[in-house]
Amino acid sequence: MKKSILLIDDEHIVRMITSELLDYLGYKVYLSSDGIQALDFYRNNFSQVDLIILDMIMPGMRGTSVFKEIKSINPNARVLFLSGYSQDHEIKEILEEGALGYLKKPVSLDNLGEKIEAAFQTASI
Repeated sequence: MKKSILLIDDEHIVRMITSELLDYLGYKVYLSSDGIQALDFYRNNFSQVDLIILDMIMPGMRGTSVFKEIKSINPNARVLFLSGYSQDHEIKEILEEGALGYLKKPVSLDNLGEKIEAAFQTASI
């Protein structure tokens, strides 16, 4: 059975390209364009989501807030952050709070695959 990934990013082009890369890597992909929508989906479907890739900066609800809500729903949730900006202090903080890694936009197929594989190896549910 394919592992599934919830991809949360407000940029349409990033969602589409990353989704294609994830599909190529063999994952089932759920897409969300904002934190509120993603949380609604996750609350109802968290048992079907093996990993979350979450944009750090989105309008409305920032990725760090979405991350905290996800962890309140499922403390064992596997989350990788994605961002086009470098926020070293925020990255350090989210890694300390249980995020499994950070991907810098634009992501490459190799980097995406490596980070996902590492997330599945280091996290146990």
